[in-house]
Amino acid sequence: MDMLTIVQIVSTGVIAAATLIYASLTYFLLREQRREKRKPLIQEIVNVVIHPVIKQLEKQKSYLKEGNLEWIHIRTADVATKLIMFSSDKEKLIYDKFKKERPRIATKIENYDNKIEELKEVLNEYWDKVMSLPDYENTLSEKFEEYKERENPSHMPYFELNDDNLRTIALYIIHNKPEFEESEQHAAYYKFWNLYGKELREFRKRPEVENYKKNIEKRHKDLLKSVDRLSKGLRAILDKYMDKYGVI
Repeated sequence: MDMLTIVQIVSTGVIAAATLIYASLTYFLLREQRREKRKPLIQEIVNVVIHPVIKQLEKQKSYLKEGNLEWIHIRTADVATKLIMFSSDKEKLIYDKFKKERPRIATKIENYDNKIEELKEVLNEYWDKVMSLPDYENTLSEKFEEYKERENPSHMPYFELNDDNLRTIALYIIHNKPEFEESEQHAAYYKFWNLYGKELREFRKRPEVENYKKNIEKRHKDLLKSVDRLSKGLRAILDKYMDKYGVI
């Protein structure tokens, strides 16, 4: 092989190597540009969707592990039932972008919200059923009268037989409330419930409500499994986003 041929071969190799290096650098540069371009969107998704949903799941998981379902009947900012809640159209738009990015996990989030709503319906049916038991209203009326004679309560409107009182005490029954500590939230009822709650919770043992309790127990267990799977999936996505995009 003569020197010219060797030079040509070497030159070709150098050119090929240079072309490969240039192509690689161009590829990495374009990838970095795309990454930087997408980073603000990913950060918004983390801030508006992923982090708030994980936080809400942790809160609900603690209630579910305690067997506490009362929060499903409370609609406040601190004890919200839904994972997906937005205060503005912009937040809704960001969620829609998240849904395009991660359709499978978005569907799981929405399915979870639907399960909560379905459980709420069953709890409401249970609630109504307790109130419709033949002796429920008369029993509560007797207890109200006995309590008024015994304690002379200052909250007299709470101890008359009306729909609000019937529903409040029935709610305590279906959620199997223990004795209350004295607090502003339960100021009107805490002494009454501490005196009669154990007896009134016997309504939970009626055969007429057995199917509701079994249905609720089954749904409760399913939610506990769902909350763990959903939280794990969202944390895995968050880890990937932090690693790939450097989001906070």
